[in-house]
Amino acid sequence: MPQQSIHVRRGREEDIPVVARVFAQAFGGDSYDPEGTAARIRREVELGVSPENSFIAEKDGKIVGTATGIPFETWVGGAKLRLMGIAGVATGWEARRQGVARALMLALLDRAREEGFHLMGLYPFRPSFYQAFGFGSVEMECHYTIPTTFLPESKSDARELFDEHLPLVQNLYDQAAMRGSFCNLRRSKVWEERWNGWRDCMRIGIWDGSELTAYAVMKPSGWKLQCREIVWNSTAGFRGLLGFLRSLSDQYTQIDLRLPADVPLMPALKETQFWGPNSDRYCYVTTEGMAKLVDIPGVFQARSYPKHLSFAVRMVVADPVDGGESAFDLELSSGSACVSKPGAASLPEVRFTTMSLAQWFLGTYSATALQRVGALETDCADLLPHLDEAAAGPMPYNRERY
Repeated sequence: MPQQSIHVRRGREEDIPVVARVFAQAFGGDSYDPEGTAARIRREVELGVSPENSFIAEKDGKIVGTATGIPFETWVGGAKLRLMGIAGVATGWEARRQGVARALMLALLDRAREEGFHLMGLYPFRPSFYQAFGFGSVEMECHYTIPTTFLPESKSDARELFDEHLPLVQNLYDQAAMRGSFCNLRRSKVWEERWNGWRDCMRIGIWDGSELTAYAVMKPSGWKLQCREIVWNSTAGFRGLLGFLRSLSDQYTQIDLRLPADVPLMPALKETQFWGPNSDRYCYVTTEGMAKLVDIPGVFQARSYPKHLSFAVRMVVADPVDGGESAFDLELSSGSACVSKPGAASLPEVRFTTMSLAQWFLGTYSATALQRVGALETDCADLLPHLDEAAAGPMPYNRERY
């Protein structure tokens, strides 16, 4: 019997009941609840995720898969960029291993280019699947489980946060996103959803006079506190939060904290002995988000660079989607970048894959580190320190996940 071809189209609201069944089949885990899944999808529509952001895969007129590309604004190198967040790549039970997910991903890649997105991001079920589409792992998170007495003592003006403080919390979050890398802005409707969902949590702010400098959302669970979100815009605010949490050690003896991988908690701790899993004190690192630069000239020309840097390089980027390469001439001068088609002039060359390009540009790894493991090649080793400095900054860390 001949194999039916896959047809991909934009989603419609009337697709939700069938799409919910595909979702439940793909992500149900130990439960199968299409009706509950449909209710969650409709709630996401109310929060601004239009059905038209989704692609539907059909075989012989039957819906067999779906994937969604959600528009976000994210910050990299002081520039606000357009990010397409990929979510809910799902294939129904009867259509596995038939190219459905691949067809959906290719449709999303085409849409991102056509609609002028700078980059794409996602949270993978299996990174190797998305590496085949050129996505590199860019985000790492440190998870700490430690006694609260390990935290440093630090006096601060700590106060409970109420609904009237939400605008200040939103403003602080936006400030942190602007200074970060790969951190998405949060829509107002999503803020309302998050804030209401945190009503059973401890919502604490650290103040400097009338200014909110840090906040934490912690979920009490017996004798343990579990971090939901922690944001700060100053060292004093961060240490003030840690000091406040330590002050609760008589009530909560242990705390779970999640922090960006480049925030070194260890130097701030009073005790630094870790015993490993199944103990009351351990730390582990997880890889989280993946990214791919879609508009390479656009992202390089949008962000800022150290003003004293001045160099020119030819970048050659290999994309596993089609197995081809693209080349660009990058010139940095006076804090800005100019990207053009390769010219006649001979320039030092640096070769990336799309995976390593995202890791370098977003600040996950330096060019020097990538070159050491063969993820980057260059015919001019003297260029590496300049590339390191060009993309230096905070490691990618996104608090608004999807």
